[in-house]
Amino acid sequence: MGAFMLVSNRFLENPSTRGKRAIREAMRRQGHLVQAEINTQNHLLFLSSKRYRPLQLWQSPNSDDFCAGVGTFFNRNREGPESLSSLYARFSIEHPLRFTLSGTFCLIVFKQGRLYVIQDRLGLYQIFTNSELGIWSNLLVSLALVTPRLSPSRQGLYEYIFRGASFGGDSVVKEIKRLRGNFIAQLEPTVHRHPRSPPLDLGTKQPPDVVCLENCLTRLRELFKEIAQIYGDSITCALSGGYDTRLMLALLLESGVRPKLYTYGRPSSPDLKTAHLIVQRLKLELDHFDREVEPLPSLDEFPGLVDRNFMAFDGCPEQGILDNGMDLKTRLQRAQSGGLVLNGGGGEIFRNFWELPDRELSPRDFIISCYGTYDPRITTSQFCEEEYLENFEKKILKELDLRGNGLLSREAIEQLYPRYRCKYWMAKNHAINLRFTESLLPFLHYNVIDAAMRVPVTFKFHGRFQANLISLINPDLAALPSSYGHPLTPRGRPLYKRMGSQVVMHAPPGIRQFGLHSFIRYRDWNRPSILEMEFVKAIMEPDFPTLSKYIFSGKVRNNRTFNRICTLEYFYQKVGVR
Repeated sequence: MGAFMLVSNRFLENPSTRGKRAIREAMRRQGHLVQAEINTQNHLLFLSSKRYRPLQLWQSPNSDDFCAGVGTFFNRNREGPESLSSLYARFSIEHPLRFTLSGTFCLIVFKQGRLYVIQDRLGLYQIFTNSELGIWSNLLVSLALVTPRLSPSRQGLYEYIFRGASFGGDSVVKEIKRLRGNFIAQLEPTVHRHPRSPPLDLGTKQPPDVVCLENCLTRLRELFKEIAQIYGDSITCALSGGYDTRLMLALLLESGVRPKLYTYGRPSSPDLKTAHLIVQRLKLELDHFDREVEPLPSLDEFPGLVDRNFMAFDGCPEQGILDNGMDLKTRLQRAQSGGLVLNGGGGEIFRNFWELPDRELSPRDFIISCYGTYDPRITTSQFCEEEYLENFEKKILKELDLRGNGLLSREAIEQLYPRYRCKYWMAKNHAINLRFTESLLPFLHYNVIDAAMRVPVTFKFHGRFQANLISLINPDLAALPSSYGHPLTPRGRPLYKRMGSQVVMHAPPGIRQFGLHSFIRYRDWNRPSILEMEFVKAIMEPDFPTLSKYIFSGKVRNNRTFNRICTLEYFYQKVGVR
C-alpha cells in the first residue's frame, strides 16, 4: 500500500480540523486517493494503494476484523492479500509477526476488539505521529497539512539542513514526531506500547574469515532465494561501479534471476562505463538515465514542477526538491512495471563505513568525526553548537539503549550504521519508492544485519570482506573492473589506496571535522541556474521569512545545503509554519 492515515475520533470530532474532508484532501494532494475507510471503536483508518500496485488489505467476512499492510513485506513466499490473511490468522501479542516477516513495512491489525500497529523490526518504515491530535501516518506532508498549529523544531531543522535528515524521532516541526520503530502499539481498547524486541547483539564476535563468510553468505542466499521465488524476473535494480550493486547482482544471478538493470550518470562517468562492460559480458540489458540532459524548466513551469516534487517526495528529501524533474520522472518509470525495485543501500554493513579504527571512541568524538558537517558560520544566534552536539549524543545513546557518557565500543559504533544512519537518513529515500511500487533494501534485512554485525571490523577494512563475498558467489563478476579503478576481489585494492584509508582512519577527530567543515563550506562556489534567485522567487517568498531566524542563506556556498534550505522554507510556507 502507498499511504495510510490512522485518525482518532477526537480529531474527527474537533470542528476546527475539518475532519474526514481534511484527511482526504491532504492525501489527494500527495497523489493518494482514499480507496478504503475502516472504522474501529475509536479510530478511522484511511487507506490508499501504491501508484502501481493493488491495495494491501484483508477483511474478515465474518466480523469487523482486518489486516492492512503498507510498505513491502512477504512471508513464507506469499505477498499481498494472501499473506495478510495468513498473518492475521497467526497474529497474537505473544507471538508478534515482525520476527517472521521480511521487508520494510507497517501492519495495522484489528483483531477481537483490539487495534495494533506493528512496524518492521529495524524500524526502517517511516511512521509519523501527532500525539495531541491522535494521528498516525506515513505521510509527513499530509499530517502537517491537517495539523492546525505548527512551529519549527530547532534541532530537527538544523539536522536536516546539515545532514539531509532529522534523527532520533525528531521531524522539522515540533508537533510531529517520527516513531523510533521496532514496537507494537496497541491503540484499542486501551493504549499500550508493548516492549521492543531485543536489540542487535553487542556481544562476542564470531571468528574471522571462513566462519563469518559462510554465515553471511547463508543469510544472503536464503533471502535472495525467497525474493526470487516470489518476484522472479520482475525485479529492477541499479548497477553502478561499486561493491553493493555488484554483490546484489551476483546474488540475483545465482538465484536464477535476470533483473532489469539501470544506471545513472553522464556518458563519460566511470559508473556508466563499468556498468556497460558488465552487461556486455553477462548479455544483460541496461537502461541509462542522464538526469542532466533534461532541459531547464521555464520560470512558468518551475512552480508546478517543485510542487509535484514536494508532494511526491513528502516534503524534505535529502537532496532537496529544486531540480529539473528527472528524479521523479525516472523513479516513476522504474515503478511502472509493478514489479520489485531493489536498492543496494545498506551494503556498507559489510565494509568499514565510518572509516574508523578498531578501538573505542567517546560519543562526542564519534559525532565530530562522522557527523561534523555543520557550519556555525552560516547560522544565526539560534544555533548553539554545544546544544546541537549534546542532543545528537543523547539520540545516539538512546538508539543503542545505552546510558551515561562512557566510551562507545567498536561493536556499538558498527551498529550505528544500520540503527541510526540507515534508519533515519536512508529510510527517507526508500520511503519515496515504497509509495510507488514494491521496494526492498535487502542488505538491511534483520537477519543479514545480525550476521554482518558479528564480523570483526578489521576484516571489513579496505572492502576486503565484501570483496570476498562477491568472489565466492561469482568470481568472474568480481574480477571485472570497478569505478574505483580496480577489480572487486580480496586483493584488488592497490596499496596506495589502502594507505590512504589508513591515514583517514587514524586521523584525530578534530582533523576529520576540519575536512567535513571544508566539504560543506567550500565544495561549491557557482550556483546552478535552478538555484538562482529568479527561480527561488518563482516558488516562494525569497527573503526566507521562517528560516532567516536560523540561517544566513546568503552565506551558504554548498549547493546541496542551499537546496535543502530552500526546500525547508518551501515546506514551512506550504504548511503554515511560522
